[in-house]
Amino acid sequence: MHHNINRLVVLIGVLAFSLNAQPRNITLSAKGGSSATRHSRSALAKRKFINLLLNGEYYNSENYGSGEGPFRLHNGKCKPRASDWVSPDSSYVEATIMLPPILYDFDHDDKDDALVLLGENFGGSGYFISINIMLNKNGAPIFTATKTLGDRIEIDSITVVKDTISVYSVVHGPNDPMAWVTMPYVFKLVFQNKSLAFVDGTHSN
Repeated sequence: MHHNINRLVVLIGVLAFSLNAQPRNITLSAKGGSSATRHSRSALAKRKFINLLLNGEYYNSENYGSGEGPFRLHNGKCKPRASDWVSPDSSYVEATIMLPPILYDFDHDDKDDALVLLGENFGGSGYFISINIMLNKNGAPIFTATKTLGDRIEIDSITVVKDTISVYSVVHGPNDPMAWVTMPYVFKLVFQNKSLAFVDGTHSN
């Protein structure tokens, strides 16, 4: 029941995201000016940042750091076509933002960065889920780190508390075929020194 409720919440979130392209849990903050002006300016900056995330440059999570070029999303998706590849070094990839980006100050500079959950296909039968960190540099999202969570897994929810990312998921059990997942699992990651690292993983009840 717990996972069914979470999946319903995720589906509602995805629907709201696709209709409005708005992030979850936005915290508005700014200094100077009237309260109404601060709210308006901060909201505008966040909407612009989210739009840039939807149309930003990302890297293949399986080959990041190998010299392979980036690909560009268009409204949250990348189709396998040459116009989405930013350089001749880019390779085949089809990618989709799976959930509304989560805003969080990962580098502690008092500006919202973003965690982006991507689903990626590289031309075979797999569909790989990855966590991607986009740092906010003068209002522009800069791809900084990525980590693949698994192939054809389900994501229930994601939280970021005190710099620890917890991804509540359902993954393949010992006897599961690749097309089916049954085992609840919690991935835990931290962003440090411009990279993502797994802390530990625990089976949830």
